[in-house]
Amino acid sequence: MAKKILIVEDEAAIRDFLTDILEDAGYDTDTAENGMDGLFKFQNGKYDLVLLDIMLPKIDGHAVLEMVRKRSDVPVIFLTAMGAEADEIKGFDLMADDYIVKPSTAALIVKRVEAAFRRSGSVAAAAEGRAIIVFGELLLDTERYTAAVSGSAVPLTLKEFELKLTSSCIVFFRSFYGKTSSTGTAVEWQQCWECV
Repeated sequence: MAKKILIVEDEAAIRDFLTDILEDAGYDTDTAENGMDGLFKFQNGKYDLVLLDIMLPKIDGHAVLEMVRKRSDVPVIFLTAMGAEADEIKGFDLMADDYIVKPSTAALIVKRVEAAFRRSGSVAAAAEGRAIIVFGELLLDTERYTAAVSGSAVPLTLKEFELKLTSSCIVFFRSFYGKTSSTGTAVEWQQCWECV
């Protein structure tokens, strides 16, 4: 089932653009054109992420986020023309998960949404008691026996996963990932993975 994103944006052209790019990326979307409608939809629906403008009619994005945070830790990304450092800091202080300044490209918006889902998945896994081990771009889920690099799944059999995930593997990764090899090149995750 596709993840569902609530887009709260007062400008119809931007709202339509966001709907198109996110649906093309495989997400389900719902939209609201002001803060009050966005808050109503959020409270009465089930959303996996909220993409939220700040300068909204009726209730601004800051107030919407404060109310959302009183009942949910769903990822919220501000997408706004307010690009001053103080604006971004205020957004993060209100517990926004990310902050994108308009104008932005379709590719960047989709990547930021994907990253928010990855982060929220790691937090959810930790809350469920699953051990998630992260080495740079490599993520290992020790309950589901899955691995991913830069968000892309790495196909492994259960035995391959078990062999790779040993204490020596962890020590090796911590010792060598990102450092320089004897040939003067950076040690990449693939080299660490293959050497263990």
